[in-house]
Amino acid sequence: MVNIIAAIATITIGMRAVSFPMSFSQILIIAWGVIPYGYLSFISSLGLKVISNYIVLMLSIFAGGYGVWLLLDSMVFNLDAQSGLVYMYVPGWQLMIFLIITLPMLLLFER
Repeated sequence: MVNIIAAIATITIGMRAVSFPMSFSQILIIAWGVIPYGYLSFISSLGLKVISNYIVLMLSIFAGGYGVWLLLDSMVFNLDAQSGLVYMYVPGWQLMIFLIITLPMLLLFER
């Protein structure tokens, strides 16, 4: 549920930042912003042990909340010429952090 809320917030911030009519590259950038939350949703749907689900939940709350806050801060509150770069780099950093934390977790806490 946390991942869905974070993904909707990311899409909303992205839609506010782009010009209309939207180009295909703008749609791809918005989709890039949602990929980390899709990855966490996939991991949480695997039916792992309870400890794994708690780790994914905490990861979703902290990293998802921080990512949405960072996007909101750069795209709405402190709009700058480099604000669009945040939308490009935050999902990459989130995905890298999610992979570093969840891949060993998948190996340690299998069903």
